[in-house]
Amino acid sequence: MIRLLERGQVCWKYSPVSYRRSTAWYGAFPLIILILGVGLYYSFRTRFLQIRKLGFSLRSIWNKLRQKPEAGGVSPFQAVCTALAATVGTETSQA
Repeated sequence: MIRLLERGQVCWKYSPVSYRRSTAWYGAFPLIILILGVGLYYSFRTRFLQIRKLGFSLRSIWNKLRQKPEAGGVSPFQAVCTALAATVGTETSQA
């Protein structure tokens, strides 16, 4: 319900929009806690693999970006563009 105040002012405390905004975050709160908990669980379980191997993964990516593609091969940029085009193409045909 919207309660009218003086001279046509609206009290947003009782509006349906503010009610939906407040309940949406309360509904998402358990999901946020669950996602953070699962992330921490797997981080401890793998002994923080994502941090321990960060240098190795960045070096691997950097070395592969610096290499020239073989003759007739597909560069990483071409592969990403092809995958993106295929994804966008299938989404627009289903609409």
